[in-house]
Amino acid sequence: MYSSPIFDHDYRIIGKHILKQEYIIKTTHIGENCFIGYGAAIQAGTILGRQCVVGANSVVRGHFPDYCVLVGALARIAKKYNPEVEKWERYVEK
Repeated sequence: MYSSPIFDHDYRIIGKHILKQEYIIKTTHIGENCFIGYGAAIQAGTILGRQCVVGANSVVRGHFPDYCVLVGALARIAKKYNPEVEKWERYVEK
């Protein structure tokens, strides 16, 4: 697993340039064997489980379980691995 503090810029103070405002620092975790597609943005505080696949140009924020495929801006789970049948299956949020 890869863990690192990543920062975002705060923007709550009106009239003060964003680059002059405080940093928001959050630890981000990338699980083993994850694949991050070209141009994807992993935002501060994100937690990716093992063997996640992040599609190109996706914007990822939040907590995601092991063995899932993430796509879009803002990223959502498109597929999950089903160990019972040993296949990747389309994920439909319930």
